[in-house]
Amino acid sequence: MLTNFAELPKYISTLQTSNPNTVVKWFHNPNGSSHVATFKYIFWAFGPAINAFHLCRPVISIDACHLRGSYKGKMLIAVTKDANNNILPVSYAIVDEETTHSWSWFLYQFRHFVAQDRQLCVISDRHQGIIHAMANLEEWEEPLGYHRFCLRHIRSNLMKKYKNVRLKSFCWDTGSTTQKRKFVKYKKQIKAINLEAWQYLDQIDKSQWCLFFMMKIVDGGC
Repeated sequence: MLTNFAELPKYISTLQTSNPNTVVKWFHNPNGSSHVATFKYIFWAFGPAINAFHLCRPVISIDACHLRGSYKGKMLIAVTKDANNNILPVSYAIVDEETTHSWSWFLYQFRHFVAQDRQLCVISDRHQGIIHAMANLEEWEEPLGYHRFCLRHIRSNLMKKYKNVRLKSFCWDTGSTTQKRKFVKYKKQIKAINLEAWQYLDQIDKSQWCLFFMMKIVDGGC
């Protein structure tokens, strides 16, 4: 593990030497010294992972986590799954904060240097930075990019507000069913348990977390 960000360029250079076709992109702090470039973000994707990604399903999940240690920051990551359901990490970034700008920068790099012109579905939590980037970057306009919300995150957020084992189960059932009859059934069961819980779910665009509504879009709204 790096103990000093000053070692990062040497470390990244070694990664590129060991992994041909690895992509690395830097974004330097515009307020840094004219003599010393201070990095604000760094994006990288290993060459072998990029090659493997283009053989996987056209779906990526993106998320962020805190960095531990002396130097605070966030790591952004994009992963996919292969035909055997194995998780493949595709690209990473170290940023100072999880913001609209950092997510937009990350997704821009991913589109231009990893995904290129491949059509993709992007699954994420409902962080406003991701929502804004997916809605405003030309590179991710439909049909090149489709943004959907992670059902696990929606269920987890629901449980933070309304702790109930049955609600947890019905939330998952509501989001994962493709049948109208079952969707209506689970909706009624959630409302019967806690009307406020359904009102919370109802204000989230159902075409972005409920398979039944996604299927309606695919089928032309019928």
